[in-house]
Formats: sequence, structure tokens, C-alpha cells
Amino acid sequence: PIAFFIHQNCLEYPGVRWLVFRKTRVSLNNSFLKSYRDILTDPKLYLLGQFGEDPPEWAMNDVRRHLQEQNGYLLNRKWGSNLDEIEYEKPEGHFGEGSKIIFAGMDNPSRLRSTEYDAAFCNEGSELTLEEYESIRRGLRNRVLPAHPFIIDCNPGPPNHYLMRRVADGRTTRLQ
Repeated sequence: PIAFFIHQNCLEYPGVRWLVFRKTRVSLNNSFLKSYRDILTDPKLYLLGQFGEDPPEWAMNDVRRHLQEQNGYLLNRKWGSNLDEIEYEKPEGHFGEGSKIIFAGMDNPSRLRSTEYDAAFCNEGSELTLEEYESIRRGLRNRVLPAHPFIIDCNPGPPNHYLMRRVADGRTTRLQ
């Protein structure tokens, strides 16, 4: 899942700044934030690729220990509509030091302007207007990652939606 990718990216690139957003901030609570919390607490998600749906208990115990060491500092955060960002604060020299995930909604655009990000993930991009899309795209100018991914998930929209036109023009890559 995308939440796992973003989490691993924050650990791998100290100081990276991810923007995770949706049309409204509150709509992230039952979508991305739920998935993100599951990533931090569910050892099965870390083992799916190796063992499938039913990993052995010894592997589960190893991953539980790893999650406690690696993610314990994040698990004490408040979850819900008040969670605006997660900062990866670990002892100096550890993976993830200074990385941030900023949670926002287009319903509070002043929070998004004049801020630099390395990457962005839009949950349900078909809700965005072209102007909103372009304003986020302009903010991808921080210099931690070698590229500036802008990942959008969405349900298929009408063929004349600007995202579909960008795919048709070859300016955006669509993955299914």
C-alpha cells in the first residue's frame, strides 16, 4: 500500500517532506490515516510478501520487536482530525531523522502555499480541480529526493477530466 511506501521513504531519506492530502483534511481520517496506523502496528503487513496471509508465529514475533524499536516513537501520536503532521524524530544518525509527513486538505490552502515538499500523495485525485493540482505541483521543489513524485489515486472519472486528458496527452502516467 502507498502508506507503507511513504513510511519506508521517510526512513530511507532523512529530511524528506511528504505532503499527503485530500480535498478536505477530515476525509483523510478514515482513509490514509487508518492505513498508516495499520502499517505502524500490524506485523502481517510487513510479512505479506514472504509468507502470504498466514505468516508463522516466529516471524510475527520478530517483526513485532522490530516495529516496537523502529516505530515506537510514532505510536504515541494523537490520531484523528488534530493530526497535522508526523515528524520522524530519532536519535541523531538513525534513518528517518527529520523526515516529515504533512497531512492537509485543500479546504485550508494557506497551509499548503509557500511550502516546499519532496513528494506528494493525493488520496482521491478526481476531487481536485486543475488549479489545485497545479498549486501542489509547484510546491514539489525540496531537494532531498532525486525526483519529485506526485502520486494520485482515484476512481476513474469522465474522459474529459483533466487527469484523464493528462494521461491521453502523455504528461501523466497511469498505473492500474
